[in-house]
Amino acid sequence: MIPERKIRYWEFFEGVLYFETPVHIASAEITLETDSALLKTADGRFYIPGTSSAGALRARANDLFEEPELINLIFGYQDKQETGLKSRLFVEDAYAEFPEDAYAEFPVTFLRDGVAVDRKLGASRHKAKYDLEITQADLELPLVIKLEIREEDNAEKMRALILHLMENFKIGRIKLGAGKSRGLGACKFEYRWRSLDFSDPRQISSYLCSRDIKAIPEKEVSVSDLNADLVLKDFKELVCAIEMEVEDSPFLIKNRWSGDDYDAVFTAALTRNGALDYIPGSSIKGVIRARAEKILRTLGADACDILDIEVGCSSRIKRYLEKLEEENGEKPSEEELARIIHKHSCPICRLFGNACLAGRIQFDDTFFYAEPDKKKLDHVAIDRFTGGALEGKLFNEQPVICGTLRLSFVIRNPSAFDRCLLAFLLRDLRDGLPPIRFGYGKSKGNGVLKFVGATINDQEIKDISAIKNALGVTSADNWWKGEDAHE
Repeated sequence: MIPERKIRYWEFFEGVLYFETPVHIASAEITLETDSALLKTADGRFYIPGTSSAGALRARANDLFEEPELINLIFGYQDKQETGLKSRLFVEDAYAEFPEDAYAEFPVTFLRDGVAVDRKLGASRHKAKYDLEITQADLELPLVIKLEIREEDNAEKMRALILHLMENFKIGRIKLGAGKSRGLGACKFEYRWRSLDFSDPRQISSYLCSRDIKAIPEKEVSVSDLNADLVLKDFKELVCAIEMEVEDSPFLIKNRWSGDDYDAVFTAALTRNGALDYIPGSSIKGVIRARAEKILRTLGADACDILDIEVGCSSRIKRYLEKLEEENGEKPSEEELARIIHKHSCPICRLFGNACLAGRIQFDDTFFYAEPDKKKLDHVAIDRFTGGALEGKLFNEQPVICGTLRLSFVIRNPSAFDRCLLAFLLRDLRDGLPPIRFGYGKSKGNGVLKFVGATINDQEIKDISAIKNALGVTSADNWWKGEDAHE
């Protein structure tokens, strides 16, 4: 048992969470309006529980540092022997605050549709449509995080680890909520660091009298604050940003609701300044994953149909685990379970994820740089017998015909297989042979985006050699047969 020790410092990190995309924190509430409602208070206010923020911070700490004891000390733990330690990190709930007249025209939450695409037919999968309630795109929530440091603690290492996490939070490397790989939850934490020294009576008196964090002296983060003797993991990320233009064909991501004058309009996200046209990360991820599967199958490699209940990785893993439990009479350990799931997942599932395994690639929602140009297009169904227009079947749409945007995604801990696959995907996006189409009406010629340029970890790329150099690909010979793809 760890003896009680006096408090030496309270480190406060106080600021505002700025969300760049909508966010979804699911509640257990069952509603008729949506498959997954947002978590809200009794008076209807959306909030992010401290557990969600603390969990995301801990996951990031496990990615970055080989410091299990220090991480357990800061975040707390409880093991199977019913021993544990209380967390030293206190993360407050973050509540959305809206002025009464801020959203007279638009609600503060809306529904996002999702649909699974059949890999063989290329159309929406039967009974695979869903929706969820999400917030507006530019939500701002005040947040306070406190670290407690006690006597005999290694204050320097504790501060350094938390400051590393806060800096990652600040530059948008930590997402919150559900659907992070599909564009949701991208945020940045603009914070101020304040340190309360319990050995200074004046600081204690000032804080206790005012009960205001702003009475605590503010500190600046310097490189020396991050240079404690922390053991870092060999953790790498590929941050990819691709500049694209709508130029050669109409482009439409259908909204769940039609407009007053159009049967099909571009999907829009709510913001403080109204609704903005955007591409959900799920629409980008689905298309990129389908092309990645096609590349592997063309090369004769393994890529499952994730929706197939017979051969999909998720289904096969569940059947294998059920059989294993039946034979052994008990469930496998956490370590064994992770090994089994990884072993029985195909290379695409290991990167993009499945129902049993979280993906290592995360896409962001994409907004146009400026208001895109749109055009009304009329269509009519053709009678297959007469060859003329089918009566009562006139419809129209309002696609984007000109606009510029950026597709962004991050790959965590990329393997050699991931790097080579990304090189092929970037080549297909650049060359367009065959073109990668996005959104609605792909069979009618819609959805082609023109490649303008790209960066990988801030390194500009324009040709195949630059792509390979940026990705660290030395050889692409038989890359789909490597050990990291099939071990």
